[in-house]
Formats: sequence, structure tokens, C-alpha cells
Amino acid sequence: MLAGLDRNPALASTIRTVLIGTSLSDASDEVVLNGLRLARAAGAKIQLVHAFDLTMLYSGATFGGGAYLPEMIDAERHGWRQRLQEQAVRVGIESGELAGVQPLEGAPHRVLVAAAEEAGADLIVVGAAESWGSLSKLLGSTADRVIRAATCPVVATRGELVVPPRRVVIAVDLSPAAGDAMRCGLRVLAAIGGGPGGHPHTAVEALLVTAAGQEIERRAEDSLKSFVDSHSPDPGWHVTGRVRGGAVAHAEILARCRDAVPDLIVLGTHGRGGFERFLIGSVSESVLRHAQGSLLVIPPRAAAIAPRST
Repeated sequence: MLAGLDRNPALASTIRTVLIGTSLSDASDEVVLNGLRLARAAGAKIQLVHAFDLTMLYSGATFGGGAYLPEMIDAERHGWRQRLQEQAVRVGIESGELAGVQPLEGAPHRVLVAAAEEAGADLIVVGAAESWGSLSKLLGSTADRVIRAATCPVVATRGELVVPPRRVVIAVDLSPAAGDAMRCGLRVLAAIGGGPGGHPHTAVEALLVTAAGQEIERRAEDSLKSFVDSHSPDPGWHVTGRVRGGAVAHAEILARCRDAVPDLIVLGTHGRGGFERFLIGSVSESVLRHAQGSLLVIPPRAAAIAPRST
């Protein structure tokens, strides 16, 4: 059981459902516990989802040109459902907190994104380093691939997640998309007690990486201050700005996070897809793979629907 994580009814409308993806490995208990911490802080229900792949379990047990026998799928689903229920009990999820457990057949990233959309989930929680499939070395972890396709914010956890977080770094680039992502990220923080009306000790820093040079960095500091002031979603936010000069954004973000050691890094994505993204990657994916802590990643569709301040 988790102690000291009271529900926050005043913010329950912001995050109502947290979908947690679990591989049911030994390491996944910590992922589920992190999701439970987030859900309890927001007063949200939990949807616990596991994806299973019949092609990894059976060989040649098909009929009619490759379709699996329905009774095979039902048997596997029953077994995984039992394991999901056992994990929920083991980590201390109470029956009233659990919206449901879902064992679903298919590729993990597709299953989690589709299940989140069907459930109307406001947040997806996955393990940052967990890989559920044989192609993970080529295509990235399950978290990598969920982030590429998700339409709601994604928390990729590594280690124990402090809720509410005490220190948060938000990486920005002064683009309109980054402003939307920052606004959405701050609303998520508020929902889990890390903002105005919540935890009073959360320190939030907006980090901008720009070209090196004293004059360039000075102008960037002025631009960053205006950016932060115009993209705070509610009164009462105190976000400090920090500029780092450097040519490689993800390297400077990682360097700052080694210095500051945040409980949570917040990043937006720019929505590249397909072969282009496979070739060049993205800042969020690079930070996800190398950061020591957890990330809150805001995909473009989630950022775009975040209410703007008035």
C-alpha cells in the first residue's frame, strides 16, 4: 500500500482515467506503482493493460491461412487477466480505484494507444526502458513507440516517481507548439498536486537551448521570460527560465538534468513520423533513452487541446 497520497477531488476533472501499460515482468511492478501514485494524486481511475502476442507463444497453431483459433485467444486472455488482477492486488490498487484490467492481443504500442483512446484516458503511464517485443533494439522501447502515436500525455517512468514532483524541468524552444506543450504539461502537474493550489514546494524550470554566445544568450533570456509569462495556464505559477548555449538540444537538456536532477522532465514532440523520424530521431526520444529519471511527454494533439489562458 502507498501512504500519504490523498485524492485531490478539486482537480479530478483534469485527469479522470490513467491507463497503465504493464509487461507483467518483475520490473513492471514499479511502473504500476508509479501509475498508482499519479492516479491517486489526481483522484483518477486506473485502467491496467497488458498486450500479448500470440506469434511469440505459438508456432503453427493456426487455421484458415494464419488466423488463430478463437479458443486459443480466449485461453491466453483468461490467463493474462488473472495475472493482471494479481499484480493489481500485489501493488495495492484498491477495487474502487480500478476501472478495469485488459489483456489485449497485438503489438504493445498499438494496443496501449488504442486502449487509451477507447477508454478516453487522460494519461498513459509506461516504463521508460521496458521493451516487450523482438524488434525493440531496432525500433526502440515500447515507451518510444507509444510516444510516437499517443494522443494524450505520456509519463515514461524510470525508477521511483516522486508525486508530487519536487523539481521539474520543462524543455522549450519558443515555438507555438512548445508553448502549447508547456501549458498542457503545467496542467498535468497541477492535477497531480505540483502547481498552484497543490504542492507548494515544486520548483519548475523552463529550459531553452540556443546557440552559444553571450549576446545571443542574453537576448534568449528576454525571449524566454516573455514566452513563460504568456504560456502559463493559470495565475499563481512561478516558472523560472534558464538558457543553455549549445548546438545539440538533447545533449544540453541531459547535461542540465544531470546538474539539477529533476524528478520529472517535461517535453513536447513535433509530430514527425514514419521514415523521417526513424532516420533522425527526436529530442524527446533521445532524452527518453538517456535520462536518469522520468519524463512527461506531450504529443501535438494533446498540446493543441489544452485550454489557453485568458
